[in-house]
Amino acid sequence: MNEKKIKLVEEVIVKKGTRRCSGRIRDGKFLYYMPEALSKKQAEEIILEIRQSLLNRLQQAYQSYDYFVQNRSTITQPQQLARMAEQIYRRKYAAMIYPLNIQFRRQKTVMGTYRRNKSGEVTIYINDYFKNGPLFLLEYIIAHELSHHHFAGHDKNFYRELAQLCPDQQIKHKLASQYLILKEAQIL
Repeated sequence: MNEKKIKLVEEVIVKKGTRRCSGRIRDGKFLYYMPEALSKKQAEEIILEIRQSLLNRLQQAYQSYDYFVQNRSTITQPQQLARMAEQIYRRKYAAMIYPLNIQFRRQKTVMGTYRRNKSGEVTIYINDYFKNGPLFLLEYIIAHELSHHHFAGHDKNFYRELAQLCPDQQIKHKLASQYLILKEAQIL
């Protein structure tokens, strides 16, 4: 894969108060975030570095492209996600003892989010980029969010819980990140 084949639009965003430079791929664009204080030459040099880093990540993700395409699922409905969540949760616990609402939702940068309201009802949102995504990626994201029911942060206890719900979570996390990059680049 080379830069000509990608054809992503580039956009530089200058922000007041931004102290460091960063970049990401979103909605088929390379986005570069720059502080105001940079000279044009400094900005150009930093953009080259960030672009190369993003291209390297994209190229690494592209190696899994065929695998992702071949393993697409038919999961698009909340009921299907809820059944998956129940199966995953039962790997460790007898049954879910709290009400669960799980659905797809457009999210900018995350794969999923976990919310619990004051009445105890739990809502899990899965980034809608994962609609029809490979089952093993959905399994990882759901297991990750279910682990937040017991552990709010990402400490060793959280990861121990996650490993029990999704044993090969480290590999799946890497693949889910690659999948998300390809979706953001609008390649998948």
